[in-house]
Amino acid sequence: MAVLNIGAKGKISRILNSFLTPVTRPGLPFKAAQGQLSIAEILQALSLIGMLESKMFYIFRTPIPHSRSPARHNTLFPFPWLAIYQPPVESTDVSATQEILNSDDFGGASVTIPHKVSMIPLLSSISAQAQVIGAVNTVIPVIAEDGTRKLVGDNFDWCGIQNSPRIGGVTEQENPSAATALIIATGGTSLALVYALHKIGYGKIDVVNSTPENLKSLVESFSKENNLVTINSLGEAKSVDVKPITAVSTVPADKPVDDALKAILQKLLTRGASAKVLAEMAYKPRVSEVMNSAEGAGWKVVPGLEALAGQGVGQFEFSLAELSRIMPLPERLCLGSKLNFDFLQNCCGARITGLGIMGSVK
Repeated sequence: MAVLNIGAKGKISRILNSFLTPVTRPGLPFKAAQGQLSIAEILQALSLIGMLESKMFYIFRTPIPHSRSPARHNTLFPFPWLAIYQPPVESTDVSATQEILNSDDFGGASVTIPHKVSMIPLLSSISAQAQVIGAVNTVIPVIAEDGTRKLVGDNFDWCGIQNSPRIGGVTEQENPSAATALIIATGGTSLALVYALHKIGYGKIDVVNSTPENLKSLVESFSKENNLVTINSLGEAKSVDVKPITAVSTVPADKPVDDALKAILQKLLTRGASAKVLAEMAYKPRVSEVMNSAEGAGWKVVPGLEALAGQGVGQFEFSLAELSRIMPLPERLCLGSKLNFDFLQNCCGARITGLGIMGSVK
């Protein structure tokens, strides 16, 4: 049985109750009972009276200046009193993050270059998809059934990579053996690129880069069943029978495209009877040289911020769910043992949508 006091003076009973607390949501025209509170208000009150400790969230990357992640995370997180985002941590040595990872108030981190692979030995486990990709971009602490604290890594780069082609109109491929995609440059997200494109249904993936050695290492990271084909020269590009219908570029947008690579792209990014889509991963500047080349050849282009948004949504759903699990029992009961993202969005009045993300990182 749950017994609550109503009215303004009874709000404290709603705040301290740990079983079946009735809540309201900001969007409703009226409250069902006097003194009723939203989940956000209850959690904020618990934080203010010291019954709910804030967790610190970080971004590990080098270099820092162009990262849009802080603005995205600070805008999206509906409980700013529960999650405090610290200034990005810049270091080329992943061991510099170890003290943060092991601290009691560590709530999670977004991991990017150059730590996506080197971070893995510091973790207790990584997800199945991170194992396939061979890299992580998210780290959170979890409490195991025996009460021990574990650090778990996951990878949501592939979510953003899938998000961009879909925005451009790409759908699941009905005949993978006849569908070819193209990866332009082997940057830090190349492993996730291959995973994402195969999930969409491309049976063959052509890979081009200005440095052939990087192509070789990428292909060797996957089994032959993944059907990665390297294109190292203009002559090899000319001999390609089935041209790609979807391309993803990781070429740094603030640097000129290598002349040899440019010639290869001019041969591969050709017009076709069906619509073709190029998804850019770089977003600084917003329009890249590769995007201009593809658009000039009749391709539909999707800018890099769309990938950032898709990746961020995946990270957010994962981090919020796990944050609820490491809360004390009463607060976890208030939220539910597994956070429902849509329910959370409604109760907090937070607009956690792709549009909201894009609007927050101008």
